[in-house]
Parts: sequence; structure tokens; C-alpha cells
Amino acid sequence: MIESSINSPSDNPTIVDTHVHLDDLARATSTDINQVVVDAMGKGVDKFIVPGLYPDQWQEIHQLEMAFPGSVYCAFGIHPWWVAGLNDVGELSNYRQTLGEYFDKYNGIAVGETGLDRLKNQAYDHQLAFFEMHLSLAAELNKPIIIHCVRAHNDLQRLLKKYQGKVRGVIHGFSGSIDVALDYWKKGFYLGIGGTITYPRANKSRQAISALPLESLLLETDAPAMPIYGKQGSANCPETIFSIAEEIAALKNIDSSDVLKQSWVNAKLLFNL
Repeated sequence: MIESSINSPSDNPTIVDTHVHLDDLARATSTDINQVVVDAMGKGVDKFIVPGLYPDQWQEIHQLEMAFPGSVYCAFGIHPWWVAGLNDVGELSNYRQTLGEYFDKYNGIAVGETGLDRLKNQAYDHQLAFFEMHLSLAAELNKPIIIHCVRAHNDLQRLLKKYQGKVRGVIHGFSGSIDVALDYWKKGFYLGIGGTITYPRANKSRQAISALPLESLLLETDAPAMPIYGKQGSANCPETIFSIAEEIAALKNIDSSDVLKQSWVNAKLLFNL
């Protein structure tokens, strides 16, 4: 478990979206990618963590990071949705080498986005092999890892137990029970909380979040995906981070500024910001 607490309180906390696909948002809204960042900053979001999804995308997000130093940070990884389209798993060592070279050259903030997704049912054995490669690399580089998990918590918990004490990170878009959440937290993983928490039907997740300590949570939008309740069908945007914070605050009967402050403290601890 990672210990943290709110420090240096401010009326204007740094607002960080810890998981946002700014490149996809630019395409979804037919907006220049630099303008996407400027617009979001104009609406109060200060910092953005952009996950890597596949090798051909890494350079694009790195260039965005260079355009907004100290505001945009990128990770490098291969999302499970893209694994099926890659070469045979026998080429895994080549992908590991390519990833390692990117970290050597550009010093990404984290490994990922990676993980497991049974809902897509695409090359699951392939997903497992690529995911463990990411875990191994994160341990070697001493980098946090950004994990996508859909209907694969048993396999994920098994693999994280194997690497317990060697890797830390965040379970992106967490949706599950308090028992599952606490298990991840005890293994050194934060819970990434996004728009799902705003849906009244998400009872299990809402109960879990209401019981979890703020020290275990990171705010994220996953924009342009995962829109908040009432905005279904629209491209999500980074400024919905405020609505997510408000929903968590309502569940915990606290002020949303405390949620925003602690998310920033947690992000600094995990990602070494």
C-alpha cells in the first residue's frame, strides 16, 4: 500500500487528468491537437498524462509532450486492443526492445497503457504474453504501469501477485467491488476513477469508491471515451474531471477541492511529477 496525504493546501490545486487520449480527442473533434490542449487548459485543467497505445502512435504523443513541457506527459505501451494486429507473439522480444529504446531516448513517465480485456476476446493468450512483457519492463525500468482490465481481474491479480513489490501503478477506469479495489491498493496500485462513477446504475463501483481512502484514488477522464452521465454519445473532454471530483465528493460527503488536491498529491507520488 502506498501512503500519502494532502499537503500544502491551496485554494487553487493543480488539476491533473491522469489518463487522457489527447490525440484521439483531436481526431474525434476534428481539432488541431495543440488546440485541444490549449482549450482544456483554458477550462482549468493544468496537466495531462497521455498513455501510449501502439508503436506508430508513440512519436505523435511524444511530440505533443515536447510542445507542452511540464503540462503534457506521455507513457509508452501497447494496449490489449492492438495486440491482435501485431506480429506473432514470437516477436515479443522485438517489441520489448523497441519499447526499451523509447524509454532510453524519451524517458516516458510510465509503461502503458497495457493490460487484459476479455470483453474484446481478441487473442487473449497474446494479450497475456504482451502484458507480462510490460510488467517485466516496468520492474526493470522502475516505472509505474498503467493497466487496462476488463473482465480479467482474476488473471490480473495473479500476475500482480507474481510481481508484487516489483511494480506499482494504476488500475485505469476501475469498476469493481471494494474487496477487489482493496486488493489492488494493498499491492501498490491506485484506482483510476473516471466517468463511470457518475452513472447511478454503477452501484458496486460507487459503493467501493465511497469506502476507499482518497489516498488510493486518481482522477481521469479517458477522453474522448468514458463520457460522464448525461453526455452519452458525445466526445468526452478533460474538463469533466471536475464533474468526476464532484461525484466522488458527494459520495464521501466532503468538498470536491479535497478530491482534486489529493489526486494531484497521488499523481505526484506515483508518476514522480
